[in-house]
Order: sequence, then C-alpha cells, then structure tokens
Amino acid sequence: MSASEFKFRNITALLLSVILCFWTASAVAQCWTSDLSEDEQLAVARETFETELFAESIEAAKCYLDEFPVGNSREEMLYLKAESFRKSGKLNDAVKGYDELMISYPASNEYLEKVMFDKGVLQARIKKYPDSMNSLKIFLLKFPDSSYSDEAYYWLGYATSYHAELLRIKNREMALPEFEAATINFISSNPKSLSQAQQLERLRLLGRAWWFLEDITQAAEAWEKYFDYSNSISQEEALSLKFQLATGFQKDKNYAQAEKWYARITKDHPDSELATSSSFWRAEMAYAKAVQQEKTTVLDSNSVKGLVKHYQQYINKNDNEHLALAYYRIGVLQRSHQSNQSISAFNEYIATKDDTYLNEVLYQLGYLYIETKRHKNAINSFEEYLSKGYKTHAEEMLYQLGYLYIETKHHKNAINSFEEYLSKGYKTHADEVQYQLGFLYIKNKQPKKAIAVYEQYLSGEVKEHSAVTQLNLGSLYLETKQPFLALAAFENARQFSQYRQNIELLQTLKVLYQETASEAKYIKFLKEVAADSKLTENDRHEFQTQLFLKYYDQNNCGKFISELGKNPGYLKYSKNSNLDEWQHFIFLRGSCNFEEQSWSEARADLREVRNKGKYREQSISMLLEAHKQLEDWKSITWELQDVFERKSPAMTIDHYNLWIFSAQRRNDSQRLERIKIIFERWKDSFPEDKENLERLQIYITESRLQELTREENWKGLSSFIRSEVQAGRINLDEQRFNQLLFAEKKLGNWSGILSAYKLLQMQDSELSGTVGALIDQAKAAENMGEKELSLKYYQLVIEAKPLNEEEKVKQNEIKQFMANRSFQKWIDREEWSKVTMAIYKEVKENKRKLDDENFKLLLFAENQKTGRAKYNGILDAYALLEKYDKQKTLTLESQIDQGYAAEKLGGYKRAKIYYRRALNKAPDENVDLILQLVGELKRLYERSKDHKSLVQIYKRAYGALKKSSGPKKELRTYAYLIGYHQFFHLKQNKNARIWLLRSDGGGTSAQELQSAYWVAKLDQLAKKPEIALKRLKELSGRKISKKSPLYVQIHFELGTLFHLKENWDSALRHFRFAAKASAPEEFKNIQKVAEENAKQIADYLKSIKASQG
Repeated sequence: MSASEFKFRNITALLLSVILCFWTASAVAQCWTSDLSEDEQLAVARETFETELFAESIEAAKCYLDEFPVGNSREEMLYLKAESFRKSGKLNDAVKGYDELMISYPASNEYLEKVMFDKGVLQARIKKYPDSMNSLKIFLLKFPDSSYSDEAYYWLGYATSYHAELLRIKNREMALPEFEAATINFISSNPKSLSQAQQLERLRLLGRAWWFLEDITQAAEAWEKYFDYSNSISQEEALSLKFQLATGFQKDKNYAQAEKWYARITKDHPDSELATSSSFWRAEMAYAKAVQQEKTTVLDSNSVKGLVKHYQQYINKNDNEHLALAYYRIGVLQRSHQSNQSISAFNEYIATKDDTYLNEVLYQLGYLYIETKRHKNAINSFEEYLSKGYKTHAEEMLYQLGYLYIETKHHKNAINSFEEYLSKGYKTHADEVQYQLGFLYIKNKQPKKAIAVYEQYLSGEVKEHSAVTQLNLGSLYLETKQPFLALAAFENARQFSQYRQNIELLQTLKVLYQETASEAKYIKFLKEVAADSKLTENDRHEFQTQLFLKYYDQNNCGKFISELGKNPGYLKYSKNSNLDEWQHFIFLRGSCNFEEQSWSEARADLREVRNKGKYREQSISMLLEAHKQLEDWKSITWELQDVFERKSPAMTIDHYNLWIFSAQRRNDSQRLERIKIIFERWKDSFPEDKENLERLQIYITESRLQELTREENWKGLSSFIRSEVQAGRINLDEQRFNQLLFAEKKLGNWSGILSAYKLLQMQDSELSGTVGALIDQAKAAENMGEKELSLKYYQLVIEAKPLNEEEKVKQNEIKQFMANRSFQKWIDREEWSKVTMAIYKEVKENKRKLDDENFKLLLFAENQKTGRAKYNGILDAYALLEKYDKQKTLTLESQIDQGYAAEKLGGYKRAKIYYRRALNKAPDENVDLILQLVGELKRLYERSKDHKSLVQIYKRAYGALKKSSGPKKELRTYAYLIGYHQFFHLKQNKNARIWLLRSDGGGTSAQELQSAYWVAKLDQLAKKPEIALKRLKELSGRKISKKSPLYVQIHFELGTLFHLKENWDSALRHFRFAAKASAPEEFKNIQKVAEENAKQIADYLKSIKASQG
C-alpha cells in the first residue's frame, strides 16, 4: 500500500468519526473538530466540500477559522465557506461570506476575481439589483480582461434591465437611462460565451429594453433572434411579442414592418384569436406602405393586384368586423385598373348596409358607370346621392347629371339640372354650365335666353369657350337686328386664334366695317388682315396691294418699306403671278430705300431692275451713289465696266473720275493693270482732258514702284527705275536712287551697285562722293573680289570730308579697318589663336583700345575656335571687356553669349544666372527670344529640380505670349506647365487650380483633358465633391478615346463620387464605362476595381428590386 493511499484511508476514517461526533454532540457548544490538528481540520473541510456535504463543510470551515486565528489556510477556508453557502442555496450568506473574504484579503490573487464576479451574480439572483450593478461594474473595472467578462456584462445587463423595470412602474422617465445602460451591457457581452438559457434571456431582455426606449426596430431585431429559439419559448409569449411589434410599428407609421409582423402572426399562429384581425391589418399596412412609398393613393396594377389579394384573404375568413372597409378598399384600389371589379366591390360594400363611406361609394360608382358607358346606372347613382342629402359632391353630381341628360337626349332635364346648379350658387363649373345652357336654349329656339346666358358667361375674365360664345353671340345679335353689337362680338371672336384667319368671319367683318364703322377703322382693319401671315396669299393679297400703294402715294416710304418687309410673301406671290407688278414694286422699294439712305437695301433692289429699259438710267445713277456711300469700290468698277460695255447710259468724265477713284482703292493683284486699262479708255474717250491724264500717269508710275517693292521683285524694280530714268519719265533724285540701290543690295548685285553709282554720278556727282557712298562702292568691289579697287575706294573714304558726326564715325572705323589689315593674313589662314593673342597683348600694352569694333573682332576670333578653347575664350573675352566697360557685358546679347559658353563648359549654375538676367532684359514683344531663353533655362532648372524657378520662367513666357497675337494653344501649354509644377511639386493647390483652368480651353487635346481632370482632383482634395462631380461630368461629355488612360480615370472618379452620393444608377454606369475601356496595361488594376464595384452595385440594385417586388 502506498503512502498516499494510506493517508487517504486515514482521512476518510477521520471524517467518518468526526461526522459521528457532530451528530452525537451537536448540542455541545464547542467545535466538533476541536480535537483535530490544523491539517486534519483542513482535510475534513475540503473533503466535505468535495463530497457536496455543504452544511458540514460550512461548519468545518467555521471551526478552522475559530480554532486557528492565524492559520495558513484561513483565506481558503473563507472561500470554501462562502462557496458552500452558494452551492447549498443560501445566497444571502454566500454574499456575506464573499464580503468577509474580500475584507480579510483585499489583494487575494487566488480568489478575488471569482469572488467579486460571483458576488455580483448572486446579488442579481436575489434581486438586489442596485448592489449587483455596483459589484459587477467594480469587477469589470478591476478585471477588464477577465474570462468572466462576457458573463459579467450579461449579468450587469440582467440586473440593470430588471432594476429599470422596477423604476418604470414608478416613473418611466427615470427608467429610460437604465434601459439604455442595459442595452449597452448586453451588447458588450459575447453571446457565444453564454449558456443557451442566458442567450435566450439576453435577447428577451434586450428587446424589452429597446421597446421601452421606443426603438422598435432594435427591439424587433432582438426579438426576431429570440423567436429563433421557438422550441424554448411558449407560443403565447411569441404571439404576444409579435402583436406588440406589429402594433408598435403601425403606431410608428413604419407600415412595411407592421405588415411584416401582422403577416408573421397569420402565418405562424393561424389558429390564434389574433390571426383574423391580423389578416385585415396586414392588408391595411400593405396599403398604407404603398401609399407612403408612392406618395399617392393611385397605385400601379402590380401593387393593386397584391393588395386586393390581401384584402380577399381577410374576406375569405368570413369575419364581419372589417368587411365593409375591405370591400371599400378593393373598390378604391381597382378604380383606375379594373372598372368592373371596382363596381362589383362597391356594390358589395352597399350590400353590407354600412354607410360610413356610402357618399364616396355612390360618387365613385357614378363615374365608373360613366366610364363604362352605363349612363342610366350613372344617373341612378347620382340621383340616389342627391336624394340622401349628401353635400360633399352635390355640386359635381348636378353638373354631371346635366351632361348625362344631354347624352341621353333629355334636354329639358339637362336645362333643369343646369339651372338648379346656377340657382344654388355653385361656382366650380358655373362657366361650363352657362356655356352648355346657351346651346340648349338655341336648340330650343330661345335666342333671348341664349343671349342673356352668353352675356353672363362672358362677363369677367376670358374663359375656355369665350371664342365660340362670341361667335354665337354675334350671330344671335344679327338674328335679333343688332348690327353694332354684332360687329363688336365678331371682332371679339377674331381676337381668338381659332377664328383669326376664318375667311367667312373676315368677309362678314369687312361688310360690317364698311356699313357701320369709320374709314380710319376700316383702314386699320385692312392693315391687320394684310399683315396676317397665317392667311393664304390669295386671301390677303388684295388687302396688301391696296395698303402698300396707299403708303407710297402718301410719300410714306418708311411705312411702305416696313410693311413690305413684314410681308415677304407678297413680292414672291407677285413675281409668280404678275412680273410687271413685281418689277414695279422692287423699283419703288429701291427708290424708297435710297431716299431713306438705306444703301445696302437700295442697291439690292435696284440691281434687280437696272437692266430693265424704263428703270435703267435712274437705277444706275442711284446704284453708283449707293456703292460710293458704302465704300464698295469693287462694285463701282464692275458697275462702270458694265456701263462702258453696254454704252448705256453714256460715259462722262465724272464717270471716269469715279471709276479711277474706285480702282485706286481696290487692293488686289490686278489693281494697277485695271487702272492702266481705265487710263487708256479715258485717254481714248476724252484726249483733251490733259490735266487729269498727266496726274494719272504719275500715279501709275508711283504705284508700279510700290507694287514691285511690296512684291520684293528687286530685279524688276531695278530694271523699271533704270528704264524710266533713261526714258526721261522720272529723274534719279535721292529717293529714286535709294530705291535702286536697295534693290541691287537685295539682289547682291555688286556690279549693279557700282553701275548705279555711275548712273548717279551722271545726275549728281556730289551725292556719289559722300563717305557713305564711297563705303558702299568699296564693299561692292570687295565682294566682287576686286581688292585693289576696294582699297582705292576705302582710301577715298579716308580722304573725303565727312558731312556729319555719323560719317565721321564711319570714317574712323575705316581708318581702324585699314590699321587692322595686319590681322588679315592670320584671318585668311584661320589662325585664330594668333589673332586673339595679338589683341590681348596690344590691349594690355595700351596699343589698342578695346572699343566695339575690336571687341567684335576678338569675340569673332574666339567663336572660330573649337571645343573648350572656344567657350573659355568667349568667357575670357567678356572678362576682359568687364575691366574696360562692365555695362557692355550686361547687355541682353552679352548675357546670352556668356550663358551659352558657361553651359557648354558645364558651369550650369553660372549659365542659369546669365540666362536669367537675359530673360529679365528681353522685351515682351520679342516673344521668340523669350521662349528660346525659357527653353534654355528649362533644361537647367529641370536638371537641378528647381520647380519654383521653373514656375517663374513659365509665367514669364505666359505673360509675353498673352501680350502677343500668337496662337492660344502655346499660351495654354505654359499655363499647363505652371499648374503641373504647382500641383505635383510645390503643393500650391489653389494656384495650380487657377493655371490648370487657364490651360483647359474646353477641347479634346491631351493637355486640355489632363488639365480638366487635375482641376477635378484638386476640387476633391479641397473637399468640394459637388464641384468636382460637375467638372468630371462636363469632361466625360468631350470626345475622349476609350483607349486613353484618362477615359478610365474620369469614369472611375465619376463612379466613385456617385457611389458616395448613393446615386447607384449613375455610379454603376460610370464604373462599367471604366471597366470596359481599352486602356493600357498599367490601368488594368483600376479597371478590375471598377468591374468589382459595378458588380456589387448591380447585385445591390437587384436585391432592392426583388425586395420591392
């Protein structure tokens, strides 16, 4: 036997003996285990607890605690005692035991967590809800990660819920915060950590809390889960809760949910007392839901079909409580869809003897009978309605009865109904009743009554049948011999569109105006009829002809023209029917326009008749004046050409003067040739007119010179001047010589330049010997390769006397040039280093002044070098110049030269400084230079990623372009670049948006589309989704290739924005556009997301449609 087995046997034996002792010595005051050791007493307490002898365990624990006040296991015994009380059902004692342990051992690691939890649970079970709530809150604060947390939240919710119920009985408002706290606690607990019974109770109490908090939706959600445990709850409780939800939702006007729960009752509890009434209320809630959703009581056929089915299910239950209302509802629902079924339902309602809705039923039945052409039945319904004294639709009934009597040929009854309607003072249809009564009186041969009722109808504002009434009234007045009233009535009728062009009425009015009205009124009438474009041409032509001729006879040209203009069809009709009349009216109108100084209109008419014999001379005279007033020189030349060729009318000197005057003002390629032709004709016609002809000859010569110059026909210009000089028609004065010299220089005709000076020498030897003239000849000889001749002329320049400071400067330059001839051999051999070294040396030794000419030579020589030597030389040249004249190194051209050289040597920082200075100096009008400098700086700034400077130079380019007349496309390009750098690199979103808007011209170029898209993105970043949406919608309307990445981006963004707005149809459409595009590979991921979003939205819309169906 092992030691442990031996020990167990001893403890068991000891326990039995102790229990026997307890039974036999229960009356003795001392502990029944007092004679045992501490270990033995511990063993007894533990063994009795484990064997569920809780009374004995309690006593054993008490004895230990009394016997061993400082024992090592006091904490355990306190816990064992409390647990024994709990397990034996003595819950109050257990709570006290837990308190004793917590007081004695407030920092217990072994028992404190469970003791605090169990204490709170027990307090809830013994209905000490506030104490339980307090204990469990403290527990959760002290042990937030405890394994008992979910149960603790459950019991806290349980205690709070029951405490709230107790408060509610006394004061509902005080209970609401507790119910709300209960919901929070229940929600905080994980149902999976609870027992099934706890889960069930949690749902029941959670729903109850939501109910009292008046959140019926949450209550329904909890109780619906509660109903899932149908095997664990009674049918009575389930029915009660469902009915509670149905009526609650009904009261809350959530008719969809109310219908759902009434339907659940009829389905889940078909045999209950509430099933029948729930069937009716289910139909009522479905009807209320449909009206609420559609915002009208007139529902579509599918909705009506379902609702009628619901009401019919109730009717089939043979219940009378709501039977009348059910039939009434069916009648109303079928009213707009199934007339016969509606009639049947209304008759079934009448059969129930209910009179709640009888007045409305009779009213609707009457109209249904009218719609189904059962007029006698309609009359019966309306008569019954009126006989019962109903007032709601009495007015309408009388009105409809009148029409029904007309329909059934009972005119006397119709008159009686309509007269009764008016006698009762009804207003709604009073006008229509009066109108119909008039017709009825006419049919019954009662014209005076008809006149009286029509006059009553027409009193006040215009009404629907006013036109017909006025026409009938006019006929009645004629019938009763009242012509003045007839005229007024017919004129009133003519004011209405349907009678304005009635030819019979117009003819009648014409007779009445002739017989009864003044001439002025008659003319006014003719004018109105003549101006009526809706009449046929045949009907109004006679009126128009008389009216137009009257205006012309009165010399009222303005009126004549305006009236013809208002009636364009008149002349067209005349042209087709009477050509002579048409020509006459065109001439008259042209003459009137001429008088009114309407030159364009006058000549348009006069051109039509100028070739007609009797109108030609007057027409040509007026046409020439009209062309002149309009400064239409081309038309004058053509007109006079026609007169010259036709010899009609005869040409005069005034004609030729005007012809030449006009030809001179035409700027086309044939201008001069045309003038020459006119000149020859003038000379042939009037050779004696020498003064004018000589003046014209000079003009032709001058014009030829200008023409050759404008055409840049330098060879022709040179030839023309030489021939004219030799012919003696012009002198070779300074102006003519300069033109000749300019032409030869343009041609590069060096011998021609020398021959020109020889020709000049014959005319003016002094002018050919000036400093400038000699330099020209020297350069020409040099270009011809005649070096000796060139040097001869240069020598003459040095010897000549300068006439002014400019010639003196040029003479000094030539002297310097002659001095520089020593460089010529090096230049000829292209030994540029020797040239530059010599210049540097001579400048250093003060033997040569670094003036403009010498600096240009030095710079030219440095530029002829190659490689780094060239660019170092350029910079060295400017460095030397800076010592003598720093300002000259800062000129625009100098800065460009230095920037170019520095860039070539890799000195990018220096190059940027030079180019930036040059850009600042460049004038705005030199746009090409500014753009060139911006291009140079662009490379340098991009290399250093200096985006701020890039924006600055782009703004300079933009400003210059804006002031120029260049293409807007280039302007938008720089706006695009500025916006791009501000957006992506400088994060200056507001400024970027302004520039990108300028870049977008509303077109479909890649730049414009990208700019517009970025503006939309900026609007999104600025939290302006509506503006972004508007811009993207406009952008999507442009012509964008489906292969473009932007096409995908635009539609994806639109889909996203519409998605956020829950505009599902638009979001779906744009996501599909993005998904189906043929975009590059890198956009496939976006397209995939778009496709997934489209599918989710489509599925969502289908689910909504299914739930509504």
